[in-house]
Amino acid sequence: MSERNPIIDINDLYKHFYLGFWRKKVDVLRGVNLQIYPQETFGLLGPNGAGKTTTIKTLAGLVKPGSGEVSILGSSPWNPKIRQQVGYLPEHPTVYGYLTGTEFLQLCGKFFRVPQRQLKSKIPELLDKVKLSEEAAAKQIRTYSKGMTQRLGFAQALINDPQLLLLDEPMSGLDPIGRHDVRELILTLKKEGRTILFNSHILSDVEAICDRVGIMVNGEIVVSGPIQQLQRPMDNLYQVRVQRLDKLGLTNLKRLSLRCVSTGQGQIEATFNSLEQALKAVSVIRQSGAELLELRTHYQSLEQLFVKEVKKARQEEAQ
Repeated sequence: MSERNPIIDINDLYKHFYLGFWRKKVDVLRGVNLQIYPQETFGLLGPNGAGKTTTIKTLAGLVKPGSGEVSILGSSPWNPKIRQQVGYLPEHPTVYGYLTGTEFLQLCGKFFRVPQRQLKSKIPELLDKVKLSEEAAAKQIRTYSKGMTQRLGFAQALINDPQLLLLDEPMSGLDPIGRHDVRELILTLKKEGRTILFNSHILSDVEAICDRVGIMVNGEIVVSGPIQQLQRPMDNLYQVRVQRLDKLGLTNLKRLSLRCVSTGQGQIEATFNSLEQALKAVSVIRQSGAELLELRTHYQSLEQLFVKEVKKARQEEAQ
């Protein structure tokens, strides 16, 4: 496959379900379009019920589309040969509680027809990669914590050495240490050249990991692109960071700024609504003998972008 061809190619994807006793029709996906390219890490964002999990399940071959075209690795998600090259981690991994972690990985390896001799060396490597000890792997899974189960789920998603990883809320329910370990694992897999699609509500992790993101609302991707491109400068907002500012200088800085706060260690950060005001502040800083550490344009955070796009899409839906 050429690097220019997308590994994931979704065009005009629709899907609906019938729910409840009265079989009420619910449109879950309403014209999803998405392309993800080799060795790219893509974060799919959206509020609950946006359609993220249904999109990933469709790519994993677990949900059939109502209409539209879905292609992974140049073929159908339901092609058995293609499935051999895909690793999938659901939000709530289904495991056999009375098997040990090692036995579960051996079973998953057999599903992918990994030779037994290869599994003997591969399973310890995977346990080390996901930071699950061999002692823990020898215990029954029903004794595992949420974090241990998630690590085991990651190991099974890698048992077939996949080109493409589909991760549904991989950090869900984890404590800060568990989140850190999973984030580092995804970064390691990224460095190995794997293509990764995952959804998450933890925007700071998405910012740290992803090359591109897409925001999904009401079954549609309303905006997508490289993170740096989406976090464009906010109009007429500038930030100054300074240290060793005297009381008079601080008073004058507060008069000029929209917001002026102490960030600790003797540093002050101020925000201005025009370049002219920011330059006046620089003059005040110099006159006071303080040290100017930084003058920069204020960029919107991923959280600000997310909230803005979700509110905008919901307002348009209500009209």
